[in-house]
Amino acid sequence: MTSSTQAEWMKKACEEGLVSIIVPTYNRADLLQETLDSVAAQSYRPVELVIVDDGSTDATSSTVQSWTKQYHADHRLTVRYLSQPNRGACAARNHGLRECRGEYIQFLDSDDRLRPNKLTQQVDALAAEPGLDYVYAQTIQIGRDGTERTTTGRPMDRGVPARNIPLHLWHTTGPLYRRRVCIQAGPWDEALRMSQDWDYAARIKAVSLNGRYIPEILSEYVMHDSGQIVKQGTMLEVASRNRAIHNVMDRLTGSAVQERAAWDVCSRALVAAGIHAGVYGDRKQMRRNLAEAQRLGYTRTRCAACALGAASYLVPPNAFKWLLNRIR
Repeated sequence: MTSSTQAEWMKKACEEGLVSIIVPTYNRADLLQETLDSVAAQSYRPVELVIVDDGSTDATSSTVQSWTKQYHADHRLTVRYLSQPNRGACAARNHGLRECRGEYIQFLDSDDRLRPNKLTQQVDALAAEPGLDYVYAQTIQIGRDGTERTTTGRPMDRGVPARNIPLHLWHTTGPLYRRRVCIQAGPWDEALRMSQDWDYAARIKAVSLNGRYIPEILSEYVMHDSGQIVKQGTMLEVASRNRAIHNVMDRLTGSAVQERAAWDVCSRALVAAGIHAGVYGDRKQMRRNLAEAQRLGYTRTRCAACALGAASYLVPPNAFKWLLNRIR
């Protein structure tokens, strides 16, 4: 699943109370400073900032050096700048995980921001309940014009606990994890180019549902197109999404989950990815997804998959594009 071997995986030893913030970045020198400023503005200390440069060719290195000089007097904020050949966001996060020393771990993409009290609130919650493995909160989307849009983050379904494994409950920046659950969950899947956050969250929840939700906005996801480590692209996006879906299904199988509600989430994801394949003209992949979805979900999902499978022989690709836009 990943190029990281078990022998290379995370060390159990850590510094008690230390939060490691792992920031993968690629050619975002113009955006990185706001992200780093949000780290410096945290009310919590001690913090270890681990920046992993995924082969940038812009001024990322000098930007980090200049920024670090501003905070050299803050001895409870340490900055580590790591670099690697361009291998993608998942590989960069794995590099950071192997090198970090914190008891707690925060993922932060290099164009996103943490609100000042995020770490304080979440560390306090984890410290108060030693049995908790992670605490997560809401993340708000910030448009290119600076306006606040939709939020991501919702509580777990306590009625059918296993259903939470495939549900998209948080944005990448939402949780603060204990180190132990990241060790148990294993590395990010470096073969994925899309849906890595969904896959990793399912991996976390498959090993532990001991999490708590804070119904507050504690991080920000900024919309833009500059310097993305992962870019969407036609059938590559579909293939990556399908891999992520099957990874999540593997988590369900490994957890001996029998609840149909959990499998129905994956079934609907297969339908959406199948429609996406249809948009790009790959009717065979679309039909494979829909046939698989018919075996997994509730009756309504199975019927929808069956109807779409029949429609794939009759309707033009533009019709699938219209449908995909409606369900997004």
